[in-house]
Amino acid sequence: MLYNLYIKTINLLISGQQKKDYSMLIKKFLNSKLRVILPMVRLTNSLYNQPGGYEVPVIKNNEVLHGESLYVVRLSHEWSNTQNLGKIFEAEEDLKVVVNGKCKNSGNPESRKAGGFGGTVIRGISSLACTRKGPSSEATLGSKLLGYESIEVGLNNIDKQVLEYIKTGKRVEGLSRLLRNPRFLIASYSKIKSNKGALTPGLNNETLDGIKLEWFEKAAESIVNGSYNFEPVRRKFIPKPKGGERPLGIPNPRDKIIQEAMRQLLELVYERIFVDSSHGFRPNKSCHSALNQIKMTMGYSSWFIEGDISKYFDAVDHTYLVSKLTKVIKDQAFIDLIYKVLKAGYGFSKWKVVSTNIGFPQGGVISPILANIYLHDFDLKMLEMAENFNKGIRRKANPEYTKMVRDGKVDKRNFIYPSVGNDSNFKRMKYVRYADDFLIGVIGSKADCEGIRTRIEDVLKKEFLLKLNIEKTKITNAKQDCAFFLGHNIHISVPFKDKTQYLPKRGNKPVRITSRPLLDAPIDKIVSKLGSVGYCKTDGTPTRFGKLLHEPLAEIIHRYKTLQNGLLNYYSMANNYGRLSARIHWTLKYSCALTIASKMKLGTLKKVFKHYGANLEVKNEKGEIIQCFPKISYSRPKDPIKTKMFDPIYYI
Repeated sequence: MLYNLYIKTINLLISGQQKKDYSMLIKKFLNSKLRVILPMVRLTNSLYNQPGGYEVPVIKNNEVLHGESLYVVRLSHEWSNTQNLGKIFEAEEDLKVVVNGKCKNSGNPESRKAGGFGGTVIRGISSLACTRKGPSSEATLGSKLLGYESIEVGLNNIDKQVLEYIKTGKRVEGLSRLLRNPRFLIASYSKIKSNKGALTPGLNNETLDGIKLEWFEKAAESIVNGSYNFEPVRRKFIPKPKGGERPLGIPNPRDKIIQEAMRQLLELVYERIFVDSSHGFRPNKSCHSALNQIKMTMGYSSWFIEGDISKYFDAVDHTYLVSKLTKVIKDQAFIDLIYKVLKAGYGFSKWKVVSTNIGFPQGGVISPILANIYLHDFDLKMLEMAENFNKGIRRKANPEYTKMVRDGKVDKRNFIYPSVGNDSNFKRMKYVRYADDFLIGVIGSKADCEGIRTRIEDVLKKEFLLKLNIEKTKITNAKQDCAFFLGHNIHISVPFKDKTQYLPKRGNKPVRITSRPLLDAPIDKIVSKLGSVGYCKTDGTPTRFGKLLHEPLAEIIHRYKTLQNGLLNYYSMANNYGRLSARIHWTLKYSCALTIASKMKLGTLKKVFKHYGANLEVKNEKGEIIQCFPKISYSRPKDPIKTKMFDPIYYI
């Protein structure tokens, strides 16, 4: 019966002498009761108009045979001619024969089903280092796996494929081949072993302590045979600054090794594909690069739109995400691992695990890049929307300003803008995104901004199955109010708002005056945050920090300096950096002095500074200074964009 079914399938796909050759080849293997492993292509049974993975009845002589069924497996790509199909059945020596082999269902709903097409597994060894078998079988790492080209050669090969994809659209292959190399997993382990969260246990209390080489070999082997499964993540909730809680997922530390390896491969593929407007969780990009793009491109904006996607990490659709991955990556084994990460679920204990159909955990190693991949098409939509919105070449000149320049009457008291602000023939839209937050600068009317917001809401809902948070997606007048993005108040300056400013001149002629974007640190919010933690009172007055009283003096000062440097480093691009740095330094230094006073029972600040000096110098037995809290410069760094990124919230 199976032989007749295969013959019917071949008759529909090919003809001529090839038909006889392939028919004899199939008959030979079926009669020997062996299962044939062919190159990694899943054939569709064209006798039945069913999508992949559906169970369909067996038909013989136009009658349904009850009690017998087979699986239809979807095509992994379209076959344009019989020459491509012929590659499946190239030569007999290219085939891998397995007795009583069985295909393990990986969890991907579009993946091959157990038993495959009519009970025959169609899988290639050219794309797999060794054959996947059932859960009870033992696969070994073949010489082809351990003898694979060096990791560097493999990564270079993938990079070349990415360039080819950008040019021709040919999908990238061979990602899972690197995952099957224990040496690549060891390299991934070396990247995460020193992270602060590397020793944080998951649900099963397993950590990276005591990990041995045998684990990497077994992990690579389980990836080869498809039996590797990710543990559910441990969920905990952390408070939000404005109330409520944010769910945080903590993966198994050993699962993080596999996720890190997958993340590196995804980063290698997608870094050349992502657009420049995306800055979150990317190498050589940060909050500073996003703010710098705003500063460089949104200088003439009339309005700002603060975009926020509601519960983004919890609302990601798994099917949509994988469909986007498969448009770029042609590696079913790698896609299966992605599905396993998404379907791992979460729990508060190992006895209470919740399966998931949407979303992925915040805190997972691979989650950030998956978040960017999911929103990559949204970035393209926004850039397309901006291109369609843009209108005109330049703004219309203000005739009154032109006349004043000719008459030499331009001054700060009677200043007017050089160009017409409400020119309906000139419109611009600029877009910057960091994670699930984005900012749009618009040259146009408020009605234009409302229309843009409505279109964004429709696009997210219909095409990405996401919801725009309308309450947080505010439309702000750029010159009268501030937009809040990445912890900065962003607005457009108004020339000569302060009449005491000097009119800039070049020689004896006035310089053309234009507006520019200003990035201000929210000093009141920062001080309020320090107060909520315990470094100062509600009115901003410094106070002792009781949680550090048990620490040595040198460690207390070190903790305060670390927090100070982190805050000033993050806000190094702020236009009000001088006032911010003075306020933070005063608050933290006096809080540190009060903490020392409580620890050493000195009573007053005067006694602390008298004993330890103005810089709070701590000395060892030899009289050498081992720690101090010196004065700082209030001048903004010359090149703040190149400063090291830092998350001050962690230390607060």
